[in-house]
Amino acid sequence: MATDPGVAGICALAPWIEPPDDALPTRPDTPLFIAHGDRDRIADPAASARFAARHGGRFELVRVSGVWSPKARTVVVRGWAGPA
Repeated sequence: MATDPGVAGICALAPWIEPPDDALPTRPDTPLFIAHGDRDRIADPAASARFAARHGGRFELVRVSGVWSPKARTVVVRGWAGPA
């Protein structure tokens, strides 16, 4: 689905990433943003940070509860440009 021309970007909130998840099924020009909460004990924020770095994406560790929706909305509304 991420390779569809209609996909403007990927915003992943606390994704489950584990080796060998090295392949990103998307176009190279598709922006990637990954965020994790600092209290996440299930999905690995460090794995997500490495994944984002390997694919030229952005990673953010969200330290304040209740900002998931505003953070995702900001990334999408700004068209994937500038700090979220």
